[in-house]
Amino acid sequence: MLINIVVGGTFHFPMLANHLINQGHDVRVYTSTPKFKIKNKKIRKICRFIPMPVQIFRKITGFTSHPVLKYIDSLLFDFIVSLLMRDCDLLYGFATSSLRCGKKVKANKGVYVLDRACPHVIFQEEVMNYEYEKLELKKGIQPNSYLNRALNEYTIADYICVPSLYTKKTFIDNDIASNKLLLTPLEATFSLPKPKKFKINNKNLTIGVVGSGFVRKGYIYLFEAVSKLSLFNVELIVLANETELRSCKKIRQLLNINKNIRILGYMSNINTFYDSCDIFCLPSVDEGFGMVIMEALSHSLPIITTSNVGASTYVKNKINGFVIKPRDVDGLIKKIKFFYFDRNKIMMYGKNSYTEYKQFLKKQLYKVSIEKVISLTSMKLEARNIKNKK
Repeated sequence: MLINIVVGGTFHFPMLANHLINQGHDVRVYTSTPKFKIKNKKIRKICRFIPMPVQIFRKITGFTSHPVLKYIDSLLFDFIVSLLMRDCDLLYGFATSSLRCGKKVKANKGVYVLDRACPHVIFQEEVMNYEYEKLELKKGIQPNSYLNRALNEYTIADYICVPSLYTKKTFIDNDIASNKLLLTPLEATFSLPKPKKFKINNKNLTIGVVGSGFVRKGYIYLFEAVSKLSLFNVELIVLANETELRSCKKIRQLLNINKNIRILGYMSNINTFYDSCDIFCLPSVDEGFGMVIMEALSHSLPIITTSNVGASTYVKNKINGFVIKPRDVDGLIKKIKFFYFDRNKIMMYGKNSYTEYKQFLKKQLYKVSIEKVISLTSMKLEARNIKNKK
């Protein structure tokens, strides 16, 4: 099968392309990621580089560009690729950068599959608007044309790949048919660490959290929880950009008065970070999947996360952690205290986390999901050919 992948960025396209090539398909990738950044030589050979100027500027300077500029960047990328790309049976396009390409493929009787790692755009806008208001931050307003473009992609796509039940529900709640949504849980790209050798520490409790994008990650709620704990020997270590965090006045105030919150910034060895934690907490208000949850599970850590994290599917209440409602500061305090006052539960839940992760690996859910996408595409192509002959 001739398959084109169109992606304005990188995301998980190397993983996707690798599976498709291994299945024997003729794959070509159109991406704004420079070839030298693609480690896999086999993948690099099938890539066509289409630059996105605003994206390049953002990478070089570190400045966050205005939503309108990002939108124009995606629009131009999609337009150029639509002119250059070859004909194909299946277009696997990533959200916000493949509408025109999708229309072209469908006009030629091909199949358009849209990959949307994040929740439905309307749901996501509502969540983020609330958070920016709470944090008293100015949010760049997405142009209506951006939202309409995203909605048009949903409409014309034959199928929409989503990474989690959480993300899938946001689409169903916004009137997208369930049979159009294909669940494709992301695959872990890191190796399985050795089982953790537990040493019960009754003196201190170290909580870890990882990730940029502090608004979406719900850091404010975790910082508030740690501030209200009144337990001097509880430490929160944060692997994130301190400058970005301190750009928010409310977060800066919490960091200034609470010495139990330590910002580590970049670490060359992520394993060192996880090994220094007793429990892992991801309080996101919006997380399509959340691969850091899988990393924490693989390092035998009990998890505290929210129902708005896609990977919360793999956190079982009272077995390897807890799933609470987003924005629930009291819930975070309660679950942290659960581990603080019963250190044996850290070892018990941690072992269960490691087992959960090993089971996840065995199922090879992403590989199975992509095989299903190909199967459905073949059936749809065959049905269209029969219809055309009539």
